[in-house]
Amino acid sequence: MFFADDDTIRNHLYHHVTASEIFRILFRICDVMLFIVDENGSLCLANETALNHLGYNADEILGKSFLQIIDAKDRPIMESRMQSMSSEIHTIDTMSYLGKEKMCVSVDFRMMRDTIQDKTYFFIISKDISKLKATEEKFFKAFHSSSVIMVVFTVDEGRIIDANEAAFKMMGFSAHEMIGNTIVGLDLYPNKAQRKKIRDLIKTKGRIENYELTVKTRTGEICYVLFSMDALTIGHEACVLAVGSDFTQRKQTERDLKKAYKEQSRQKAIIEKKSRELEKAKRIIEKEARLVEESSRHKSEFLASMSHELRTPLNSIILLSDLLSQNRSGRLGEKEAEYASIIKSAGNDLLELINDILDISRVESGRMEINLSKVSMEYFCRKIRGYFTEMAGVKGLKFGIHPGAGLTDYFVTDVQKLEQIIKNLISNAIKFTEKGSVDLYIHRPEPTQDLTQIGINGMDHVRTLAFSVVDSGIGIKEDKKDYVFEFFRQADKSILRKYGGTGLGLPVSRVLAQLLGGDIQVESTYKKGSIFTLYIPEMTNEFQKIGSIKQHAETGFPESEGVFHDMSWSMAGKTIIIADDDMRTAYALIQNMDVYEPEIIVATDGKKCMEKLEEYPDTAILLLDIAMPMMDGLSVLRLIRKHKKFKKLPVIMITARAMDKDKDNCLSEGADAFLTKPLDMEKLLSTISRLLEK
Repeated sequence: MFFADDDTIRNHLYHHVTASEIFRILFRICDVMLFIVDENGSLCLANETALNHLGYNADEILGKSFLQIIDAKDRPIMESRMQSMSSEIHTIDTMSYLGKEKMCVSVDFRMMRDTIQDKTYFFIISKDISKLKATEEKFFKAFHSSSVIMVVFTVDEGRIIDANEAAFKMMGFSAHEMIGNTIVGLDLYPNKAQRKKIRDLIKTKGRIENYELTVKTRTGEICYVLFSMDALTIGHEACVLAVGSDFTQRKQTERDLKKAYKEQSRQKAIIEKKSRELEKAKRIIEKEARLVEESSRHKSEFLASMSHELRTPLNSIILLSDLLSQNRSGRLGEKEAEYASIIKSAGNDLLELINDILDISRVESGRMEINLSKVSMEYFCRKIRGYFTEMAGVKGLKFGIHPGAGLTDYFVTDVQKLEQIIKNLISNAIKFTEKGSVDLYIHRPEPTQDLTQIGINGMDHVRTLAFSVVDSGIGIKEDKKDYVFEFFRQADKSILRKYGGTGLGLPVSRVLAQLLGGDIQVESTYKKGSIFTLYIPEMTNEFQKIGSIKQHAETGFPESEGVFHDMSWSMAGKTIIIADDDMRTAYALIQNMDVYEPEIIVATDGKKCMEKLEEYPDTAILLLDIAMPMMDGLSVLRLIRKHKKFKKLPVIMITARAMDKDKDNCLSEGADAFLTKPLDMEKLLSTISRLLEK
């Protein structure tokens, strides 16, 4: 222990302090800070614990004012305490001491006043609570920032000492209104018995867990809070820390569930009855669905069979009549050649009708697909001109194609469907025009035209193509315009009697246009002419993103739409096997290809086809029909692709079955091309040339 230098003070205190050896030992080893201060405020005595905590040595503080080690903000309080204390009064308080390095040490202190030999002294016992203070600050921060409800209140009065923001928000009171007020005063407990029960439980057990408490908010709304409470002492007062979560919504949900359960019970009998009725209806629907599915299957099989049975003889009619109309031998007279052309034209008309019927079936079943390819604008115009120049000339009509300004050299679309639409529109125009002209204008839409009205969304005018077929024909009456796009209906029955037709072409064309992302619009003046305009989006920039499209190595045309090649050098001396059980098809192909001098071998079934391939290992190309006896074309194709010798042999599938799944099956099994009967010789020869060039 350390004493001040004043001899008188030292003697007085030394006598009393050392009068008890036990007190001297306790003063020295005690782990709390002990100070003795005289009535003038001078520090007379300090133990080692005090000096160590504050970082001073005895010479630096003994004999000096005790207030110098008190934090400036607390000095007035300490001075007031020392002046107001009477004998035998103990006071407990909290303040901060200043250490040597200006550090602040928070302490709880007890101060006593006593007289020794007529002199007044203050005995001060202080405990370092800095760590406790830091812990309290952390708790205070967590308390006020927590999202759960926290409230501290006294046990006896229910006076609210503190609450966090979550509590203010839930109860609807401000901090000023709640803190210092009582639970009763705020009328927080609509159930008054709860207050007594909580108080009794805290006093007896010191803790309450998961207590469901009903709370009334400032607005009178009843909330349900699940609280856990712990007893604690603040100062000398018994208090409660309540931590809770608002489960009003859950409570409401529980009530709703109970209500729903009762309602469910009430409805149970009805539901069971309905369930039985639904089960019965389900069995009926399943039966009907099976019938519909079976009917659809029969329909598909019928269409496939009809297509095969009609296309097979039609193939020979068209190929041979085309060959006759060319009159290569020069042995036919002009009239005979003309008759052959008429036969070919009639065959093509029948083919168009078959295709329209199949298209209707695809539309109804939702199986119509889009196959995009890159199309040359120049080639497209040349091809359409080749189709119709002669047809228009026979009727004495002028026919022209007029590409407008601002068009690209290439565009991307489903060229087969585009051609089908344009051919239909031009064929109709020629059919219903007796004199004058039929023209095809290819252009961009007018800048003022609203493209959304024709089903083209997200495209600007610069990336939209318009194909306008303009004629000077009979026109359409204003009230009949809507009829032209309805299946199996024509605008005027008298027209049907005079011009014929099925009423399928335009409806099918509009469906195809909509599949391409566009539409067909009609303008017409009765007895003066009509304008049918096809609008489709142009996808030139997107072409590179379309991974499924195959391009011709040189022309950029899709594989089945290339420009006709010179065959004289590419087929001469080449061995071509035709595998087809229909000898009429084989005969027609031989006659059409004979001029190119290939060596043609015919196999009438799949088994003989494999034998011929073994007999002629240098076969250049195989034309393979799908429907053959003994072994069908797909089975032959699978064997070929498994055979090392024929793995790369070019195979063109030819079939009278024009269903989409047939093409998909063939290409997936390794066919190089797929062509339907009746065969277009230009397309067939071009495909053969392209495959041979590879």
